[in-house]
Formats: sequence, C-alpha cells, structure tokens
Amino acid sequence: AAYHAWLAGLLADEGRFSEAMSEIDRAIADDPLWPSVYSMEAFVDGAARDDTRMLAAVHKYLSLLPDSAYTHDQMAWAYFSTKRYDEALAEWRKMAEIEKDTARIALEDRGRQAFRRGGIQAYALVHLEAIEQHTIETTRHPNDFIPGEWYAFAGQPNNALPSLEQAVAMHDGEAVQLAINPMFDNLHDNPRFQSLLRQVGLTLPDEPRHNPRPSR
Repeated sequence: AAYHAWLAGLLADEGRFSEAMSEIDRAIADDPLWPSVYSMEAFVDGAARDDTRMLAAVHKYLSLLPDSAYTHDQMAWAYFSTKRYDEALAEWRKMAEIEKDTARIALEDRGRQAFRRGGIQAYALVHLEAIEQHTIETTRHPNDFIPGEWYAFAGQPNNALPSLEQAVAMHDGEAVQLAINPMFDNLHDNPRFQSLLRQVGLTLPDEPRHNPRPSR
C-alpha cells in the first residue's frame, strides 16, 4: 500500500492524474484501514481538482484519526481549496485547540475577524504578516505558512515569484508541486513562473483536471 500511495503522489506531481488515481485505488484496496492512504488520496484528488473525491477522502481520514491535529490541518486545506472558507478557518482553529497552541489560536482569531471584514484576501494578509514577522505560530505547521503560496493567493506576484525562485534554487521539495498546487493557479500565464516550471522539469497538466471516478 505504501509503495502504491507514494507512486500515486509522484504521478500526481507530474500531472498524470489517471495513473495516480489508479495507484491510490490499489493502495486503498491493499490496506483500507491505513489512515495515511486517505491523506495521500486527498492530495491526489486535490491535484486533479476532483473536489468530491477529495472531501470524501479527508472525511474518511478524519473518521480514522478524529483527534489528530494534522488531520484537521488537511481537512482545512481541503475546504480552503474548494472555497469553503468558513469551514476551513474553523478546522485550523480546531487544530490549534487540539495542540493547545495559544499563538496559533490567536492568529486564527485575528484571521477570522479579518475574513469577516474583508473576505479571504484579508485572511491571507494575516498569514503574510505572520510570515514576514517570523512569529512563533508559523513554526509548528510550516506547511501552512509557505510564503510563495500566500503571496500568490493574495495577488502579489512580485513577492510570490522571488520566493518561488529561491525555493527552486535551494531545491526545496515543495518545488516539485509547482504545476499542480492550486495556490499558484493565478500564476500559470506568468513567464517567470513558466520559466520556473522548465527549470524543475515540469509542465502544466494536459489532462482534464476533473475526471471523477465512481464512488467506492
């Protein structure tokens, strides 16, 4: 199951979604009670923009590990990528509560207030402020505070692209997901972003992003 799951992740990075989904189905068939296989399925489905399958996967993951902070983090990202922002923010606060992370709770409370005033872009600016100030709450879950992602999402390509260029220059593992990460969708037409894809050896996926499989 582990081999099939990790192969699915690599295929998804390359935009080979049909193959990735076949591999994740094999992994689940081999070990349907292994929680991590549903985490990988959520990643694969999210890359393919199959929102229905992704949300089903994260809910299965949550049912197996209901008290895991990491599970709630992934649930938050799944909601975020499907624009269910209220639910995403609630999941991030739940994650912080489980970890008794008072700094992150305070950040999520500030973010919630900003969201109510100015929408999700205002919430993104709260994340960026924490990133720029290197505050303590950015250290426990660094995947929630990747600068390039939040700059891109906030519509600041002049800040996002130098951050991504640095990540590529440093051979950061996150760079292999440049072509499929939904946070970078609004950079796809940017020549500097396209140059980064070529440097990593990636191309934007040709496969249809939403190719639902039948439910199990």
